[in-house]
Amino acid sequence: MNLLVLLGPLYRQQAGRLMLALMLGLVTLFAGVALLGISGWFLTAAAMTTAGLAFNLFGPSSLIRGLSLLRILARYGEKVAGHDATLALLSTLRSAVFTRLFARIPLRQTASATGAPTSHADLMSRLTADIDQLDSLFVIGVSPLVNGAFAALLLGTVLALALPTALLPVLALLSLGIFGVPLALVLLARGPARQVVRHAATMRGMVIEAVESGDDLRAFDQTMLAQHRFEALNLTLAKGRRRLARTGAFAAFALQALTAAALVCVLLNGLEALSSDRLSGPVLVGLLLATMASFEAVSAILRGVARFGLAAASAERLAALLETPCAIEAEAHPVMLPPSLDIELIDVSFAYAPDRPALQALSLKIAQGETVALTGPSGSGKSTLFQLLLRLRDPDSGTVSLGGIDLTWADPEEIHATVALLEQDAPVFMGSIRDNLLIGNPHAGDGALWEMLDAVQLSATIAALPDRLDAFVGETGSTLSAGQARRLCLARTLLSRAEILLLDEPTASLDPALEEAILFALPRLARGRTLIVATHAPTSRLQGFDRHLRLSAKGGLESA
Repeated sequence: MNLLVLLGPLYRQQAGRLMLALMLGLVTLFAGVALLGISGWFLTAAAMTTAGLAFNLFGPSSLIRGLSLLRILARYGEKVAGHDATLALLSTLRSAVFTRLFARIPLRQTASATGAPTSHADLMSRLTADIDQLDSLFVIGVSPLVNGAFAALLLGTVLALALPTALLPVLALLSLGIFGVPLALVLLARGPARQVVRHAATMRGMVIEAVESGDDLRAFDQTMLAQHRFEALNLTLAKGRRRLARTGAFAAFALQALTAAALVCVLLNGLEALSSDRLSGPVLVGLLLATMASFEAVSAILRGVARFGLAAASAERLAALLETPCAIEAEAHPVMLPPSLDIELIDVSFAYAPDRPALQALSLKIAQGETVALTGPSGSGKSTLFQLLLRLRDPDSGTVSLGGIDLTWADPEEIHATVALLEQDAPVFMGSIRDNLLIGNPHAGDGALWEMLDAVQLSATIAALPDRLDAFVGETGSTLSAGQARRLCLARTLLSRAEILLLDEPTASLDPALEEAILFALPRLARGRTLIVATHAPTSRLQGFDRHLRLSAKGGLESA
């Protein structure tokens, strides 16, 4: 998937706005070239009136004022229309990337050589910085290229009428400026641009990881090592940017040389035409200034092309993200889940790698409304089982069904509405206590929120806060203790309207007494819904559940 494939459909959606910006840009260019050419002719002709030549002052001066006003209005309209289209395109692009990304969660972890994301920080960089590289590509890339071609047509028409002998060489030089120099710049900048984008993304990842693991870095006295790694990568990034800058400077020099050659060509041919009375002095000056204005319009192409390499590299990274295989494939014509939602697994096996089996030939059945405690050693497949039940992954063999319907036949959105999962690392989102709870059930009233906070023994803590339910919790719940954050996430999951609740280590970070109290209350809090709790709690604390299942280290069932 290249840059055109990625942006082409989005450009078509904004075709009307983009065409308006393009047309206003052409009007701006026409007014600018005409203004400079006519001004040169006008000033030269006015100076020659001292030689006794007759000259109409009012016509050209009115034309100059009109062109000036037209250029100002067209330039303003171009900026408004262009940026309006760009912002709309950027919004559409972000939405499209996020929409396609959700179908790929969880992302398959592949080697970095494939171009796929290798960390959450890298993923974030692709969703922010890489998309930002594409936001103004039309304004700085496509529009200047069209303007340059129009400038060549405009200048060619004027030279064909006024100075035909300079037409071919000037157009050849202008074509080199429009196509040759930018193409060379793209080819020369491709490698450095990829390195700059990759190193910049790595640096952002290093910063995020350093912030998240700052306490550990200080505890193990590794802050200097992290700083040296960052500084080394920063130097490498600076070298890449200097290479890009040198390439851009060389391209700018080449364009200036082409401009000088074109001016010399127009001047020499113009002087010859002037000596044979085929051209007047004021017209020659006007042609020289019009040539300069045309090449000045071409210089905008180089400014866009300088960013084109970065945009192309960012597009490649986004394409690698979007081409990551989906974790699951949705059925084209899904089957609706029945009212009865018995869970059944038949000979289910799953492995993250050939030598890392998580579940092996697992078969079990859980009736609707049953409460089950699921135990087993770490790595026995408890979390993997939950991912299969939510269909975040598909088994390598065997079937997982709800109400007799194989999950591969069902609509993933219906599954996600039916099954709620509390993960081991469930996040607390930056916002208020209320905001976090309403994610589980947006229609829940304050009474329901307080009832659930009381059920997880968090209501007294929240009630003591100045803003109570509207109290702000920092990023990742930094204003809460680990146990408080865990209970807040548990309350959010229990508020869900899902018919099946999967709780993965819901009492992690809690003291034994609080763990026992919450585990005892969970079957009651399920309120008739199917409840499966994965836990390492002792068997003595699981007496309130209907059943106790234990997974072996090999991913199969064993007697509890």
